[in-house]
Amino acid sequence: MKKLFVLPILLTLSLLLSGCFGVMMLPDSDTIGESKTFEGDGITLLLTDRFKEEKQDGVDAYYVSDFCAVVVMKEKFTVQEGFGDLTLDEYVQTVQKSNKLTNVEVKKQDGIPYYTIEEGDTRAYFYFYKGSDAFYFVQFACNVNNASMLEDTFYLWAQAVEVE
Repeated sequence: MKKLFVLPILLTLSLLLSGCFGVMMLPDSDTIGESKTFEGDGITLLLTDRFKEEKQDGVDAYYVSDFCAVVVMKEKFTVQEGFGDLTLDEYVQTVQKSNKLTNVEVKKQDGIPYYTIEEGDTRAYFYFYKGSDAFYFVQFACNVNNASMLEDTFYLWAQAVEVE
């Protein structure tokens, strides 16, 4: 079996650490903003109007706000023969192995697999989805000090993700 495309998780965390978390503010209803839909290549996200889309190499979509960042990665089934036959759980295991994250615990909430990674002062939540022609992961990242406050919000946003 060919080696799978390795998702740039650590690169993404480095990108987040270097750019959008200089000064963090604790989000409340005024800073989180009003619901806003963002559409990408085969995916629809429900975030807020406090986010703006920015271009970043190596990712399929990148959204930033004052309190967190969201990264979307899409991995087409054509990456390798039989790739689309993997279950979502098998795909998550493949991502873990490819990125040497075998000690990271995968959890499920309402059927959505996810895990968290902490590096420096950033905590990232990775949620996984299977579409009709690709797998997706959506990463929500924030300052560790704000993570417990944002965790439920990230989960609500993760529930609202739609993939084709």
